[in-house]
Amino acid sequence: MNDVHFIADRQALNDICVQLRDSAWLALDTEFIREKTYYPQLALLQVSNGESIYCIDPLAIDDLLPFYTLLENTAITKVLHAASQDLEIYYCQRGCLPGPVFDTQIAASLLGLGEQIGYATLVKKLLNIELDKSHARTDWMRRPLHDEQLRYAADDVRYLSRLYPLLYSKLEKLNRLRWLDDESERLLNPATYTPDPPNSWRRIKGAGKLRRKQLNILRHLAAWREQQAIQNNRPRRWILSDEALLNLAMLRPADHEALLRVRLLERKFAERHAAELLALIKQAADETEDNWPRLDHSRKPNAHEEATIDMLMAVAHLCADEHQLSPGQITSRSELLKLVRNERNLPLLNGWRLHVAGEKILNTYLGKLQLVCEQGRIALKSV
Repeated sequence: MNDVHFIADRQALNDICVQLRDSAWLALDTEFIREKTYYPQLALLQVSNGESIYCIDPLAIDDLLPFYTLLENTAITKVLHAASQDLEIYYCQRGCLPGPVFDTQIAASLLGLGEQIGYATLVKKLLNIELDKSHARTDWMRRPLHDEQLRYAADDVRYLSRLYPLLYSKLEKLNRLRWLDDESERLLNPATYTPDPPNSWRRIKGAGKLRRKQLNILRHLAAWREQQAIQNNRPRRWILSDEALLNLAMLRPADHEALLRVRLLERKFAERHAAELLALIKQAADETEDNWPRLDHSRKPNAHEEATIDMLMAVAHLCADEHQLSPGQITSRSELLKLVRNERNLPLLNGWRLHVAGEKILNTYLGKLQLVCEQGRIALKSV
C-alpha cells in the first residue's frame, strides 16, 4: 500500500490539495452510511490522480474546504463510477455540484458494455482484474480503519484511473463523447438531488391502485412525512411506512378512534401525531377535484396503442443493433406510450438519442417511415 496515503489532519489535506490542483482529472469515490439518517453520512473520501491514492478521513478533519475547492475547479474532470450517490453527498455538503464529470458506468453503457454495469464487473471486463468484495458491508463510520479496509477503498479509485483513459479513447473513436456530455447534464442538475416533499408520493409503490381523491390524501401525507424526515434527519420509513401511508389514504379516518384502527400505524406514533394527521386528511379530502393529482399515464394502453408501441420498439431495436447498444438505453415502452399519447418533451427526442433513434421512431409513428422486410431482414423505408 505504498501508493495509498491516509489523510487525517488539516495540514496533510492542504498539502495534497496543492499537489493535485494542476491535475487534468481526478478519480473520486466516497464511502458513506445512511441506514439511520435521511441524509447520507460521509465516512471516507478517496481520490487519485493516477499516481498516488489518498483516503481522506472526514471524521477527523472538521473543515474539508480545501478539498471542496479543489473539486470545484472546472479545469479538472472528476471521474466517478455510478456518480449519482457520490454527487448527492457532495450536494448535501456544499449545495453545488463539482463538474465536469465523467461517469464510467454511463461511458460503458454508451459503448455497449451493458446497462448500469457494476464497477467490479467493468474492471473484470476491461482490465481482467478480480476485485476483493469482502469489505462491501463495512461500517465505514467506525475507527480505526484497518489496512484491508483502506486497500478495499483505495481500489475504488485505483482502477478508475485506469478505466478512464480506456473509456475516453473508445468514446472518442466512436464520436460519442458528446453523448456522454448529454448524459452528464442530468447528473449535474441540482434538481436531481434536491428534496421535493410535494412530489414524494410519486415514489410510493402501490400509489397507482388509488383513486384520485385518495391520491390527494396520499400526496399531503407523504409531503408531511418527507418534511418530518428532513427535519429530524431520519429515514422516511422510520417516520411512517409506505404501507401505513397507503392505508391512511384509502381509509381516510375522520376521528381519533378511527385513526387508531388503521393497520400498520403504530399506536404511539398515532397518539403523538393524531391532530396533524387528521387535519391533513381532512384538508386533502375537502379539496376540489381540480386540485387532485393525476398519475402520469395511469390508464393502461389499449390494443391499438400496444400494437403501435410494438412497432416503434422494433425500430428502437434496429437502431440499437446498428450502434451496438441495448434498446433499453434508447427508450422504453412507457416512454413510447407517452409519445403515442402526443408527448414530445422526452429523452428519446433530445440529445444523442434523437439522432440515433428518436427521429426514426417519431417519423415511423407519423407515417413518414415504415418497416419492411427485404431478403429476410427488417429495414426502414421512406413512405
